[in-house]
Amino acid sequence: MKKTLGEIIKNYRLTNKLSLREFAQKCDVSHTYIDKLEKGVDSRTGKPVEPTLLVIEKIANAMNISTKILLEEIEFITRDNIEVTDTELEQWFKAIKSASPQKQEELKKFWEFLIQKED
Repeated sequence: MKKTLGEIIKNYRLTNKLSLREFAQKCDVSHTYIDKLEKGVDSRTGKPVEPTLLVIEKIANAMNISTKILLEEIEFITRDNIEVTDTELEQWFKAIKSASPQKQEELKKFWEFLIQKED
C-alpha cells in the first residue's frame, strides 16, 4: 500500500519520539515545512506540498535510509516505472537487457571505467 511522505515522516517521528522541531533540526529543514509535508498541503494556498529532491535527500539522511529507499516507499520510483525518453538510449537499454550476464558485466565495467575517467 502506497504511503505518503507525510505519513512516513510522522510515523518515523512518533516511533523515535521526536517533535516536529527535533526532526526538522535533524533534516536541516524548517519545522513549519515538515508540518506542511506531514499534512500534505500548504494551508495558505491549499496546494499540495512537493518537496525538492534535496529536501527528500535530507529527510532520508535524517531517517538513516537511502534516498532511493525513501522514493520507493512513497512509490515515486519503482523498478518498473523508470522511463527513457531518448530512443537511442532506449535501444541501448533493450540491447543490454537482452545480453548475456557475462556481456552485461563487461558493459557495466566499461561504463564504470568511463564514469571514473570523467572525474
